[in-house]
Amino acid sequence: LRAVVFVWGILLLGGAAFLASRTGPDGKSLAWPGSLGEEGRTPVSPRLGQGRAKVTVGSEVFWLDIAATPASQAKGLSGRNNIPIDGGMIFLFDIPARHAFWMKDMKFPIDIIWVKGGNTVFIEKNVPPPEGAADSALARYIPSVPADRVIEVQAGTVGRLGIQIGARLKIEMPSS
Repeated sequence: LRAVVFVWGILLLGGAAFLASRTGPDGKSLAWPGSLGEEGRTPVSPRLGQGRAKVTVGSEVFWLDIAATPASQAKGLSGRNNIPIDGGMIFLFDIPARHAFWMKDMKFPIDIIWVKGGNTVFIEKNVPPPEGAADSALARYIPSVPADRVIEVQAGTVGRLGIQIGARLKIEMPSS
C-alpha cells in the first residue's frame, strides 16, 4: 500500500510540475492554441498582457510565446500545425552560449534568429521540418557565436524583413 501511495504522490507531483511549466509567473498559460482561425486563416497572436513577449523589428511587431523553462524549451513549437505571421516563440537563456536547435516533431519550416543583448548574432533561414528521420539523424542548428535569446518565426520572415547579423531587436517581456 505504501508503494502505491508513493507512486501516486510522484505522479501528482510530476503532473503539477508539468502544469507549472505551462504557465508564466502570472499563472497565465503560455501554451499556444495550435488551431487555424476562421476559414483556415492563421489567427492573429494574443498580445503582451497574455503571457507573450513583444518583439519589434523595424516597424514589424511580433507576439511570441515564451520558452523559459527546460520543459517549454524542449517542446518549443513541436506538434503545432502553424504559427501566425506575427507569432512564434522566444527562448530565454540565463547564460549566453551556442544553443543548438533541432526540428523534432515540427510540421512547418521556420526561420531561427539567435540574439545577444538585443542584437542579431546568427540566422538560419527556411529551416525545413524533418521528413521521417530518426531523432539521432535530425540536423542540429548551432550558431557560431553565443546567444542569450533565440527566436523562431515563420519561414521567409528574415528575408521579407531583410533581417541581417547586427540587426537590433526590441524585446519586451510581460510584466509579472
